[in-house]
Amino acid sequence: IIINKMRSLGIEPDEIIFSTLLDKVQDFESAIITLEEIKVDRFMPVEIVYSTLLDKVKDFDSAIKILIRMKEEGIKPDFFAYTNLLSKSLNGIDIRKLHLWYLTFPDLHGTTFISDLIKNLVKAKSTKDVYYLILHYPNLEISKTIMKKNFSESLQLLESYSKEEYYNTQIDYAKEILYNLHK
Repeated sequence: IIINKMRSLGIEPDEIIFSTLLDKVQDFESAIITLEEIKVDRFMPVEIVYSTLLDKVKDFDSAIKILIRMKEEGIKPDFFAYTNLLSKSLNGIDIRKLHLWYLTFPDLHGTTFISDLIKNLVKAKSTKDVYYLILHYPNLEISKTIMKKNFSESLQLLESYSKEEYYNTQIDYAKEILYNLHK
């Protein structure tokens, strides 16, 4: 109705208008409906519209679905989309599932995604998940900082993955870095 009124006044809505409309709806479900209505109006959303939609999302899984949708529509997430993604609740998130998403969609995330994720997991006190990522990315500065500060804990947590033979090479590599940091 608003869009039709604007057009009757000779004003053509743009991404700022559509983003503002999404921002004014109450919840994520309403925002999705509004987005679909906007698309019916022959408008193809851009990054700012999706960033606004991500503001409405409460959980990480829903945010990832939005990023996948962006990819399907040929839109590369921008810095604000990642900031929104990493601000979502990580409660109950399966770190292995998240890591698989990261590996499956390398073009959907920024270069600092893993480092930023580790920082958020540290804040959330998700130690086991932090070390799962350190195991895979021991060369990151944040990984080195954490391992250097917590040598014994790092050694113990890295070795806890040795029950899964798949990780043995990664464990050895991470432990080598850990020992070099401890010298």
